[in-house]
Amino acid sequence: MAVGFSSCKKETPTEPAQGPNPVVKIVSPSSTTILQDSVNVQVDATDDKGVVKVEIYIDDQIPDGGSVLHAPYSYTWNLSSYPDSSVHTLYAKAYDADGNVTSTPVLTLVIFKFAPTNLTATVVSDSLIRLGWRDNSSKETGFEVERRINAGDFSLLKTVGANVTSADAEGIYKIGDSISFRVRAIKADSKSKYSNTVAASVVFPSPDSLKATLVDENQVILKWRDNSTFEQAFQIEEAIDGGSFIVVASVGQNVITSRVQGSFLRTSRYSFRVKAVSRYNSSNYSSVIRTYYSEDLYAAGAFTMANVQGQKMLARWNGTAWTAPIEPNAQGIAYAAAIYNGEVYLGGDFGGFYQVQGNICRWNGITYAGIGSGADKQISSLYVFNNELYIGGSFTSFAGSPAKYVAKWNGSSVSPVGSGNTPPIWAMTTFRNELYAGGLGGSYVDSLRYLFKLAGAGWSNVSKFPGDIYCLCVYNNDLYVGGNFSKVGNISANYIARFDGNSWYPVGNQIYSFVRSLTVFNNQICAGGEFSLGPGIVICIANWNGSSWSPIGAGISGSNAWHLSVWDSQLHVGGSFSKAGSISANCIARWDGSNWASFADGLKGEVHSIFKYACWSCEILP
Repeated sequence: MAVGFSSCKKETPTEPAQGPNPVVKIVSPSSTTILQDSVNVQVDATDDKGVVKVEIYIDDQIPDGGSVLHAPYSYTWNLSSYPDSSVHTLYAKAYDADGNVTSTPVLTLVIFKFAPTNLTATVVSDSLIRLGWRDNSSKETGFEVERRINAGDFSLLKTVGANVTSADAEGIYKIGDSISFRVRAIKADSKSKYSNTVAASVVFPSPDSLKATLVDENQVILKWRDNSTFEQAFQIEEAIDGGSFIVVASVGQNVITSRVQGSFLRTSRYSFRVKAVSRYNSSNYSSVIRTYYSEDLYAAGAFTMANVQGQKMLARWNGTAWTAPIEPNAQGIAYAAAIYNGEVYLGGDFGGFYQVQGNICRWNGITYAGIGSGADKQISSLYVFNNELYIGGSFTSFAGSPAKYVAKWNGSSVSPVGSGNTPPIWAMTTFRNELYAGGLGGSYVDSLRYLFKLAGAGWSNVSKFPGDIYCLCVYNNDLYVGGNFSKVGNISANYIARFDGNSWYPVGNQIYSFVRSLTVFNNQICAGGEFSLGPGIVICIANWNGSSWSPIGAGISGSNAWHLSVWDSQLHVGGSFSKAGSISANCIARWDGSNWASFADGLKGEVHSIFKYACWSCEILP
């Protein structure tokens, strides 16, 4: 708050005197004093017989404390309750012992409450900080903006005009600088008190969410999230096999992707990181993403996994945890998987996602695609035969054309297989260089299902089954068939049978209930499903030693073993279960011939396929 004033003589009555009058004057405020908030009014009074009292008048009234009997003659005048630009008078009277009185000239004072308040600072960039404040006066002629950087003193940055309530503070601001601002109003030679001091610092957030996509072995596409508002460019760096990072590309402001050219070898690992740069600063780096070529274990089905949001159809085991290579949440289930022409194919009952339609998708480790409009109904089996992908299920059309239960894909086009005389196909395999297929459901003579083999452009019947065929496996040049049946022809065969190309044979007749999967491990046939060995506890998994069935490691605890396969000399089982032997193992486990082992927290839901796939992968490094 400041007080402006003028002075003039005020006619005061002459009082009777008995000697010289006291000499009195106002020492302060003076004509050059800047008055803020409160005023210390000081009066000098003398007399040859002594001054007995000094009275200070404000607006012709003596305020409380304004009558002073002894030197020093002073009074603190609080101005806080006075309105801006209000006019007031100030004068003093001195009395001596003879009753003589002398008055000072009257000062006419105008109060200006013009110190600005509510100063704020917004960092726009590392060369611009925008200030704003509240103007509390109508009489100022301008504002002075002062700045201090780090431990220095405040210095005048700029002066702006009357009624202005903002200013741009240009400069060079480095990350880590402590920057302070204050503002005061001015009127001629008068200056207000300073506003509040406001601090500012430059924050330059680093890019994040870095992702790498290997388009081919000559180029990688990087993508990230831009968290800054004032970068001038992004700098991309690469390190090969743990070496030093070097700059390999730079892109402009607000660009969030970069294509890195090179020759990417399958035997090397390539790490990338990104940082934002401006004229004066650079951000920290993003997380490092590493891309490499590897063969990993995958599981397909419908499940959730630890630390991954939503239900998925495909999961990758990185050696310590499951990750989700396919981003969208699954809207259904994958029943079958196959590797064809370097891509993973998934078939099931899941509709579509992204640009994928019709219960089938293909994934090259990086991007997703479909096969035209896909199938109109569920796909249950995928199998590669004679360099073509055979697709079986309950569909009646594929890619918009008629194709009942079986179709084949050569990498560019789809064609039907046969005339639709098979049941909905659930299993396919190669036996003695011919493609065999079996399935379930449908309307046939005697309500029987058939095992078929491909004969030219169509299918021929091999044998009749009084139930569904779920799985096929070749061992020692014989074909093993598992499913939901009690005989083959006139041969009693509980849920599993053996075919030598001419005749059928039972396989132990110890299995009670469905066989869903067959494979060979340690030179023995292994079966998985939802069965027991004779009346008793359901064990779901067993092996055949040539004469009898035995549980594998006390079996699994759950409703079903949907899939068996062998990788890295271990038997892998996927299904719907919570334990393998005595260990906790959600839906997937492995057997080394002596002991069960789990895969961390496992996968919660259903696993219908386990396979290995080699591709370019990415991981975020700490």
